[in-house]
Amino acid sequence: MMVSFTASRDDFKLYLTCPRKLSLKTMGVRVREVRSVPRLAPAQAIGMSGEKLTEEILEIIASIQADESKGEHVETFRERSEPVKEGMEALIEKLKSKASPATPLSAILPETDEEINRIVRPTITEAFHRSVVSELLSLQEYKERLEREMREGFIGILGGMLESLPKMISVYKPTLRNRDTCSLGIPDYQVETIEGHVLIEVKNLDDLGRAVNEGRDNLLYYNSLIGDLELGDSRWWSSKLPRPLKSLVVVPRWGALSEVDEPIPNFRNIAVEIWKIKRAALVEGVLPDTKPEPTVCRRCLFKRSCEKKRTEELELSKPLPLIYAVAEHEAKPEKIKLEEPKGFWEAYFNLRGKAETGNEEARMALNRMEDYLKMLWAKKEEERVKLVYRTMPEEFENWGGQEFLKTNWMKIDNASHRLFNECEENIEVILRVARKRWKI
Repeated sequence: MMVSFTASRDDFKLYLTCPRKLSLKTMGVRVREVRSVPRLAPAQAIGMSGEKLTEEILEIIASIQADESKGEHVETFRERSEPVKEGMEALIEKLKSKASPATPLSAILPETDEEINRIVRPTITEAFHRSVVSELLSLQEYKERLEREMREGFIGILGGMLESLPKMISVYKPTLRNRDTCSLGIPDYQVETIEGHVLIEVKNLDDLGRAVNEGRDNLLYYNSLIGDLELGDSRWWSSKLPRPLKSLVVVPRWGALSEVDEPIPNFRNIAVEIWKIKRAALVEGVLPDTKPEPTVCRRCLFKRSCEKKRTEELELSKPLPLIYAVAEHEAKPEKIKLEEPKGFWEAYFNLRGKAETGNEEARMALNRMEDYLKMLWAKKEEERVKLVYRTMPEEFENWGGQEFLKTNWMKIDNASHRLFNECEENIEVILRVARKRWKI
């Protein structure tokens, strides 16, 4: 059972569709989807190709904007294959050489079909090669259609971004987090420009309206995470990024660019309900006592499971990652000292060297030492769980007690550390504010 110990974007979407569906998925209930028509379009390859083309366009724009006379240069976001790199260089050179005050770039773009094709074709081929093993004829035909659509859309995206983006400084793949709702979000890109930061979400669906709507919903969710001035932020590795001032949805196969400027929603009330649902589903196995929506129920594949489960009016529940972070901060589990015997690691690496030469006795001794390490690490984990639990037993009992904590320790620990990093300079203030909001 895959359990997420955060209030994720998908959790919000499921809650807005049907709270009971979120509960059932949290419990691990799965259904088999039946499609009358086989899907030929590999979604992963389509999405990957759209993201990569957007990256390449951002890099092209940055290269055009760079003033070489001032020593400015562009650092690539990631490695490109030689065919893509050559195509990008050819396009940049052509645009730079023909542009002038009398001839804007938008007027030159229609003349760049050859250079664009040198970028689009290998980008899509690489994406399909990574995502698809079988090259069925029908799939190959779909791929060729996608290439044609992306070539046509390339000019629209490049031209639109040239108009929308001020001079670029850098591109990031950030992680957004909100310590109040215990939520994490990963937008496709955050672009730093001379006028501020921009969030970009790429959607490469064949339905333009659906693509724009999904991208807009995602960006509104992302902006709601970082809208909290005390407990929300955007991170790049260990660095904090400024809050974006602008949000764009990019649809590469349609050449469409849409700015999202709607009021940012406050999702906190929904997050409160999500944590109620998750606790009740995981600990008590009950559904929220909400009124079903007939139009949703009629086509819901979870209908049979939903009718069998018990429903209740759910009580307030506090986010488990926050409870764990507070307990860990107070317990200081690093004081647990279970160390290997003196000389252990010297002997370990000595045996590993012998085992690599084919020494069977050394290999068997090494296996015993590794079994000992596993036992020692398991003991450390057990002692850590006990210590953290004893710090706030009443809060953890509400979440299934010590046994639940022990069973799900790695997932809870990982989620908590991604949200509440003990190395942060102001972690005590963050925990104090979060505790106050949730009355912990």
